[in-house]
Amino acid sequence: MTAWLRVASCNLKLATDPGFRQQAGTYKRYQAVMDFKQEDLKALVERTMPFGKYQGRVLIDVPEEYLLWFADKGFPKGELGRLMALALMLKMDGTEKLLDPLRAK
Repeated sequence: MTAWLRVASCNLKLATDPGFRQQAGTYKRYQAVMDFKQEDLKALVERTMPFGKYQGRVLIDVPEEYLLWFADKGFPKGELGRLMALALMLKMDGTEKLLDPLRAK
């Protein structure tokens, strides 16, 4: 089997796997988050979680597992949900440390 055929069959297997479709749908949910503004990044290090287990914690410091739970169940409507989705996206990409210079000294 040639290399390109192996890759094609692997991609076909992934595309037909239910877990892959769910993951693809999850990423589609974050499409609106991709158009964030500089103010959104500042808000991630200033605003705190208003409810739940991590109430009072800065949004970017909320654990990824908690944000993933919201991604599965549905983020809150409005700005808070959008910021939580953005925080999750940054954590999944491993880029949340780039916000450290924005934190209040």
